[in-house]
Amino acid sequence: MEPLTLEKVCEVLRKDIQVAKQEVASLLQHDEFSGENMPLSPGNIPPTKLPNCAANITLAFRHLEDARMRLGKVMQACQGGVSKFDKPQ
Repeated sequence: MEPLTLEKVCEVLRKDIQVAKQEVASLLQHDEFSGENMPLSPGNIPPTKLPNCAANITLAFRHLEDARMRLGKVMQACQGGVSKFDKPQ
């Protein structure tokens, strides 16, 4: 079996990241979000547990989106570096 091309490895990773994004997003539905909200130590933003958890889940989701996009840029470079949006019509 031949080794996968760089582009194919990126494609597989992008699919894995898409699954991880869905799992991270589902954390916002966790039962703990219907529980008690408590204050956190000074200096936290948001200053209470549940909004702070939600904000960090959102950041994790956005970072996964960015990683997936960056792997797409690797694939784009492997294909010659031209965005599908910049191609002549």
